[in-house]
Amino acid sequence: MFCKNCEKQIGDDEKFCGYCGAETIEKISDDRVRYTTPDKNHSGHTDNDFSQKYTTTRDNSGNGEIAVGVIALIIGGALTWITYEAASAGGTYFVFWGLMIYGGYKILKGLAS
Repeated sequence: MFCKNCEKQIGDDEKFCGYCGAETIEKISDDRVRYTTPDKNHSGHTDNDFSQKYTTTRDNSGNGEIAVGVIALIIGGALTWITYEAASAGGTYFVFWGLMIYGGYKILKGLAS
């Protein structure tokens, strides 16, 4: 293919011209990419417009954080309720604040990502 800037011949898979440093990829305003490639007869170059929009997939790691947070919150609440019921006739019970706060933190972290 030929560089659009200095018109020297460069390799077909080059992203930058080795002579002038110009990019061989032209970005179009609506997030499409136009690649400059030689035509079939190698008599010049043509612009191929790949009009599929490139979409990025959302990382689902936030869903895992939320799930861990909900499980930790449920376990902390259940353990607190079990010890409270066991101590209802008299005695002490445990409140699992650490586990419940950790669960709330993981839920908020998952929602933020």
